[in-house]
Amino acid sequence: MDFAIGLSLVNGISGQISQIVGDFRRLDGVTDEVMKQLSEFKNISITGGLLAGVGVKGLQATLDVLEDCVSEAATLQSTSIDLKIAMFGDDLLEQSKLPEIEAKMAEIEGKAMDISLNTVFNQNEIEQSMLALSKGGMDTDFILESAAEVNAKFAEVVGSKAADTADATVRLQAGFQLAEEQMQEGLDWVVKYADSAPIKALPLQEHIGVPAATAMNLWGNRDNMTNLKETMELMAVTAGVSGGGEDITATRVRSFLDVMGKSVNAMTEKQVQWMEGAGWLTESGESIFLDPQTGSAINIETDEKILESAKERLSNSQFSNLVDIIFGERGKITASALAKKSDEYDVLTVRERAARKNTVDTRAAELEQTASFQMGILEESIHTLQATIGKPFLEPIAKTLQTVVNPALKQTADFFRNHPEITKYMAVIAAGASSFLILAGSIMMAIGLVGSFKLIWAKAGTQIIAHFVPILSTLGVVTAVIGVIAGLAFVVYK
Repeated sequence: MDFAIGLSLVNGISGQISQIVGDFRRLDGVTDEVMKQLSEFKNISITGGLLAGVGVKGLQATLDVLEDCVSEAATLQSTSIDLKIAMFGDDLLEQSKLPEIEAKMAEIEGKAMDISLNTVFNQNEIEQSMLALSKGGMDTDFILESAAEVNAKFAEVVGSKAADTADATVRLQAGFQLAEEQMQEGLDWVVKYADSAPIKALPLQEHIGVPAATAMNLWGNRDNMTNLKETMELMAVTAGVSGGGEDITATRVRSFLDVMGKSVNAMTEKQVQWMEGAGWLTESGESIFLDPQTGSAINIETDEKILESAKERLSNSQFSNLVDIIFGERGKITASALAKKSDEYDVLTVRERAARKNTVDTRAAELEQTASFQMGILEESIHTLQATIGKPFLEPIAKTLQTVVNPALKQTADFFRNHPEITKYMAVIAAGASSFLILAGSIMMAIGLVGSFKLIWAKAGTQIIAHFVPILSTLGVVTAVIGVIAGLAFVVYK
């Protein structure tokens, strides 16, 4: 394809020249020396056509790559503007704060690039995840220091988009009131429990916020991480047997926990009667699901034992009626799931199994050793480079970078980010080089054709002039192309 335009010119002109040469050879007085000179002019014309064709093709390739890079850069710019508005809000209206905001945005964009070059997400996707974290109420400094990177690592481990997991990450942290330094541990436990029970990490993360408020009220006297872990345990051990998706499981768990935290004073008379009949009241007449010392709910493994014991003592119909009356339509399904003895999915077994599973960082490190993961990094790094450079030489650079390790991609992106003036002039040089080839090739064609014309005119006069009319029309097209290129070069330079 690189010589397509040149070959087209050559095919159109060389055929006409060959016809002229053939006719010219038959004229009287044409010597071998004259034919040799004519052949040289012909070769000059053909070479000129090739150079002009390559020049046209080179300019087209330059413009195509520039269009791709500008498109990537425009998309990233739009996300960056949204991110700036979300993070700084009304401060953008105060002129005195703008320099500080611009410096902070440069830091944010630099962090997004750094994360993108170490994960399977491009810079635009990372900034979109930062936007989601910011809209969720996370502090800008926390997003910069760790939240964006922790969320991105989690997203690539669970096979999701970083922006999609960001919303759930915010809900998980806010729902269980985790400190900033606890967020990574919280996501670690999501992955650990998903690896230990019939529940998937992404749905678990997305829906764990549903019972969060109830769990925090239920176990208010304990540390927040323990509350998160036991809520996930409850979802993990009941998800596979209670039916429905993780969203339904989360709703049922919330209903179950709501009853677990109730005092008998908050129950109906019928519920109290059934609690007493099941032996679920203490000597003081309070629910055995409440800790007598603190008044808060007891832990999940004790709940499980109480329910398993009741199921063994009662008939199926009696137990079904009991949990229906006490826990309600939704909560009874969670209670029934807990009551089913299972050596594989009881609370303590799942807890111990989860404790031995790998963290997000360890899982990510394992993924990084795979070829598919490295190809993902490479592909998204090229997108980041396109947005960063935004100039016509990105395509050859990207092809070269594909043959080296990803650290080289990081260094290249950093270089062009820190030296934007270089990219401006490289675009002009690339376009100028293509224009030069077109101009030089066209001049060579003109030299060859004029020389041929003069030589033939001297020998043949008007006998052969008609043959040059098609060639002159072709030169007219080339001249028009040069005029267009001159205009484009002016636009690029400006």
